[in-house]
Amino acid sequence: MSRLGIRALLLTLVAVPSAVAATLSFERAYERSTAADQAQTLSRMARLAVVIGDLLHETQKERGSSSVFLSSSGTKFKDEMNAQRRLTDQGRIRFTELLESQRAMWSPHVIANLELANSSLRDIESRRRQIAAMEIAPAEEMAYYTELNERLLDSLGSLVANTVDVSLRATTTAYLYFLYAKERTGLERAQLSNVFGTDRFAPGQLAFVAGLIASQGAFLNIFNKLAPPDVVAFFDKQMSNPAVGEVENMEKIAMAKTTGFGIDSAVWFGTMTKKINLLKSVEDALAAGIRDGSARINDDARRAMAAAFVLAFALLMVAVGATLVLVFKVLRPLQGLRRTVDLVASGDWTVHFPTQGPRELRDLGRSLQHMVEAIKINRMMQSQSGGRSVGSRLSLNR
Repeated sequence: MSRLGIRALLLTLVAVPSAVAATLSFERAYERSTAADQAQTLSRMARLAVVIGDLLHETQKERGSSSVFLSSSGTKFKDEMNAQRRLTDQGRIRFTELLESQRAMWSPHVIANLELANSSLRDIESRRRQIAAMEIAPAEEMAYYTELNERLLDSLGSLVANTVDVSLRATTTAYLYFLYAKERTGLERAQLSNVFGTDRFAPGQLAFVAGLIASQGAFLNIFNKLAPPDVVAFFDKQMSNPAVGEVENMEKIAMAKTTGFGIDSAVWFGTMTKKINLLKSVEDALAAGIRDGSARINDDARRAMAAAFVLAFALLMVAVGATLVLVFKVLRPLQGLRRTVDLVASGDWTVHFPTQGPRELRDLGRSLQHMVEAIKINRMMQSQSGGRSVGSRLSLNR
């Protein structure tokens, strides 16, 4: 430091701390930028998750209508099944288009799960032809749609695992478990449609349906613990609908005997569909919460990123401004003093020292000016006494 000139020393004292502060602020801005990117990923996740949930709802209905069609030997639900296929196709198109547009944005693990679901969807047309031609058993038909839906749920699960925001993770997890419960409800609709259509349980089917009913309760219990309170309250309200009570009564009849139920499969399907539609309204409320939450997080992250960059830029400007102030207010007056001193040293006694800059530099300029004036007076006195000082005359008189 002792080898540095005053210019370098002052510039270092001002510029280095300012540069460090600006650098730290830019690092903070970069962190905010990363958070904004994560929020954008969260928004994409929310959009794709909702599309998957909507598609899952349609494939569940197609599974149920196809089951009624097959169990009635093609006498029931042909028109309803064909209409449902068109709705499913709309969901398929939205899913595949969104998958292609977002393919490069997801990790290989997520893409692998999405592709598994997509591969099952590509096989749906051949399955439909088999169903229409009555070339497939109801159990095989339900197995295909159930595997398809499980792959859709697995792909959704891989998306939920990418939820980086803690405040939204509980809602996305609640959404996933709610869809698992809804899938089990849809599978129960298809199974009992087959049971009521044939008026009997196939071997092992009673235990399977009982397991479906029990698993719905388990998944909904997790949903109740994780979902926002307003959504849980909405769920409770929807489940107070009379259609839910009618479903429970038909379930009790089915669980109490193995044949002779006296329940029309179309009536069961219609009543259970009412319950599933009520569940769909809760699903939509959850999806809206995820969309709104991800949008809020995205907006907050972008505002924070913008504020961090503004702060970093402001600190950088402060550093530049402080350096300029140092140059104009300190270094230039010092240079002026030095030039004046050089003029005095070269014999110019007519100069006037500048008195600009900080107080200390102004005081120094005045002191130097007084010194020059004193020297000038002394020189004038010496000139008037013949070039000898008073002390030298006293010495000669002796």
